[in-house]
Amino acid sequence: MSGCALCGRPLDDAATIGTTSRHGHPSRRVACLQCSLVQVSPQPTQQALATFYESHAYRSEHGPVPITVGGLAGQRTYHPNDGDYVDALIKMGRYRAGWAWDHAGLVPGMRLLEIGSGDGYTLAEFAKRGLDCTGVEPDKEEAKLSATRCPTNAKVIAAGFAEAPYEPPYDVIVSYHVLEHLGDPLSALRAWQELLTPRGALVIEVPNILAPSLPVDTKHFQWVHLFDFSEHTLRASLMVAGFEVLEMACNGGNLRTVSRPAATSEPYDMPHGGAYVEGWLDAIRSLGEST
Repeated sequence: MSGCALCGRPLDDAATIGTTSRHGHPSRRVACLQCSLVQVSPQPTQQALATFYESHAYRSEHGPVPITVGGLAGQRTYHPNDGDYVDALIKMGRYRAGWAWDHAGLVPGMRLLEIGSGDGYTLAEFAKRGLDCTGVEPDKEEAKLSATRCPTNAKVIAAGFAEAPYEPPYDVIVSYHVLEHLGDPLSALRAWQELLTPRGALVIEVPNILAPSLPVDTKHFQWVHLFDFSEHTLRASLMVAGFEVLEMACNGGNLRTVSRPAATSEPYDMPHGGAYVEGWLDAIRSLGEST
């Protein structure tokens, strides 16, 4: 992809905001000077990504990670070695399902599709609430294991997102921390829209580039994250792909949205360009060095 995935502007003079990702992987990350979308340029080849995802290195680098669960008054970070880490994963799945239930107007009997169902805990929570659930997970081992965690009204398909045997239409599609991994997020969003009913809901969660972990380069950026979204670029991406954004929530280091297929296409004017993101992250880097 030679131009910006969102606005198409050439990336030759984009603002370079990082050259190294977590675990020391070289990765040039730029912010488009026109729309500020952050993307890896050049992207790794699909073969390189596939090999990395299937390797032991991926499992060791991107296996279980610390997660924070709870409201502002009772947040706790759980680590993989904690005896109640699995309980935390269940709580996280319950929280995600509850948020989507409350904000996307879900009711029992609806057909739900989860793109990237991962460990299955979130899919299981949706199924327990009476939804007819399907999960798609490219990792065959993960898909097999997650299927054992789900009630009988949920199934998990082990397949790539482009090749999965979908059975549309779905009333709701949910996807947590997947969009940033995809080589062409707008094409993916358009494809997901085609799987929805005309009034279906899309619930997405992605990391927030403007609220990274410190230090930026060794904690937030990941080699397999081909894009990093802010509230503005995520909203713009959804609108360009044909969605109406109903709600955008900033939850710590993550962004969570509810959208529906739009009746009409509307332009979205970006409030700032890549230089703003570059300056923001440089300020965070400086803060980290002074603490």
